[in-house]
Amino acid sequence: MTQVILGQVLNGIIVGTLYGIIALGVTLTFRITGIVNFDLGQFMMIGAYAAWHLTDVAHLPYPVSVALAVLIAGIAGFLSDRALFQFTRNNLVNGLLVSIGLISVIESGALLIATPPYSNSSI
Repeated sequence: MTQVILGQVLNGIIVGTLYGIIALGVTLTFRITGIVNFDLGQFMMIGAYAAWHLTDVAHLPYPVSVALAVLIAGIAGFLSDRALFQFTRNNLVNGLLVSIGLISVIESGALLIATPPYSNSSI
């Protein structure tokens, strides 16, 4: 029984720490840029998919894949800033709406790219 309680306490600490890191990222982004940007997780997803693709498909060494994935995620963030967020610097609501819309666009793009095509051959 004590082991279960200790495991749950450790799980709570781990999840709380992850939430704190996410909140810290959103807070730092808001303080530095003045934009409420909730799509930070989407850029992490871009980096994760890039690292997976470079490691498993392109057969690059893992450290090289991670370095390139960080570069790719950084470029994606820079391009989204220049294309979308630079116009919402002084308007929190518009920045929030652009951020939420970008979440949908990036998730849809990832599903389109990473999901295998559907075939009707079994029907």
